[in-house]
Amino acid sequence: MTRQLSALMVFAMSFAFAGSCFAQSDDMPDEGWEFKVTPYFLAAGLDGKTGVASVTTDIDVPFSEVFDHLDAGFMMAATARRGRWILGLDALYFKLSGADSKTVSGPFGVITVEGTVDLTVTQQLYQPTIAYRAFAESDAPLLDVYVAARYTRLDTEMTLTSTTSIPSFPNGTRQLDGDVSWWDPVIGKRTTIRVTDHLFGTTIVDVGGFGVGSDVTYQWLVAAGWHFTNSISTSAGYRYLKQDYDKDGFVWDMVARGFILGVGIEF
Repeated sequence: MTRQLSALMVFAMSFAFAGSCFAQSDDMPDEGWEFKVTPYFLAAGLDGKTGVASVTTDIDVPFSEVFDHLDAGFMMAATARRGRWILGLDALYFKLSGADSKTVSGPFGVITVEGTVDLTVTQQLYQPTIAYRAFAESDAPLLDVYVAARYTRLDTEMTLTSTTSIPSFPNGTRQLDGDVSWWDPVIGKRTTIRVTDHLFGTTIVDVGGFGVGSDVTYQWLVAAGWHFTNSISTSAGYRYLKQDYDKDGFVWDMVARGFILGVGIEF
C-alpha cells in the first residue's frame, strides 16, 4: 500500500496548481484571448494515512518508488487569459495497485498484521480557477490572486490478509471497498519573477477546505522556468501539498511532496 500510494501521488495531487504553475507571457491581451496548455509530470513521495470503513493504515513512501505500482496516469493544465483575468482548469487521473503495508488500525485497535494490506486506489482531481493579475508592471514581479474549487474523488479497494487469529479478520482476510468525493474552496496567489528575457521563477501558495470538504488543504510550490520562444516554455520545481479529509469512516490525511516538470504551449 505504501509504494502504491506513492505512485498515486506521483501522478496525482499536482492538479491544485491554480490554473497552471507555469507562467504565461507578460503581455496583456486586452483584445482577444490568450490560451495555454501544460502537460506536466509530478514525482512525489507520500507521508500520511488512508482508510476505509474506519480501518486505516499508515503510508510513508519515497518518490523513488512511485513507478512500482502505477497502472495509469494523466495530468494536464489549461488556461485562458484576457487582460488581467485568467480562467484555468487542472485535471488529473491515476490508478495504483498492488502494494502492501503492515500497520493497521480500526475497530480492532492498533495491530501489526502478520500478512499484507493490498490497496488499489483510483484518484481524480479537477480544479477550475478564476485569477486576477493584480500587478503586471514590466519591471516588477507579476502577481496573480485566485479563487478555486478543488474537486477530489477517490475509489479505494483494500484487502487485509492476516496469518494470525484476529476476530475482526474472519478466515484471515477482510475486504474493504469505498469511494468518496468532495469539493474544497481554495484561495491563493501566484508570483512570477522575470530574471531575464528567457529565465523566470514562480511561487504558489494557497489554502482551502475550511471544513466544507476536507478539514484543511494547502500547498506551496517553487519553480524555475525557461522561455524557448514566445509560445514554448518549460518549468521544473518542488511542490508540497497537504490534504486532510476524514468523514463517515473515509480517511485521506496525506502530504505529497516532490519534483514537478512541465512544458507550456501558448497560442
